[in-house]
Amino acid sequence: MSDQQRKRSDGRETMSRVMKFAMAEFNKVGPDDFNLDRVLEKSGVSRSSVYHHFGGRHGVIAAVEAKLVEKDIDVNNIGLREFVNVANNAQEILAVIKLEIAQGSKQEDKVTRQRRVSTFVAAQRSELLYEVLQSKQRQATEYLCETLQIATSRGLIKPRVPEMGIAQIMLSLLFGRILVDLVGDETSDQLWTQATLESLEYLLNPQS
Repeated sequence: MSDQQRKRSDGRETMSRVMKFAMAEFNKVGPDDFNLDRVLEKSGVSRSSVYHHFGGRHGVIAAVEAKLVEKDIDVNNIGLREFVNVANNAQEILAVIKLEIAQGSKQEDKVTRQRRVSTFVAAQRSELLYEVLQSKQRQATEYLCETLQIATSRGLIKPRVPEMGIAQIMLSLLFGRILVDLVGDETSDQLWTQATLESLEYLLNPQS
């Protein structure tokens, strides 16, 4: 192995080690209280090495958030795309969307929403983190839009507005729901869920 190959391998190993402990730190305290010193201590990686690979604290946070966003895209968007490709009718697609939204009432989902909102707030103070989230959000919206277009081309839905608009609404539900979370009332959550589902069904306009 050449010196250059060895350096690349060592670099990947270093980044992987930092990410392991950075992810644990992020999941524990979120972006605002993220402590790079704790990550350095637990990972055993030098500060100079972290700055070389990530550019500093905000760079590490951006890398962690990018991984979390990518995971969300894989779980939600890719799963929905695969289902749309094999669905027999629009009602099957709506059932999956309704199930996903209904399950969002669980406490762990509320915690995830709170963490994600905190990250978006932190991004207003970090240009690097903002750019990462902006890029991932754009990718997620475009991917979801393409999924809805597939459903349209298959004759499963006949959207009343452009698919991109519906995709943007679906991905923005996070912030609408966080306001309901703050109320802390089960009835309010149920009403929000019902109104959201009926609104999406109207916009998607499923075909029989």
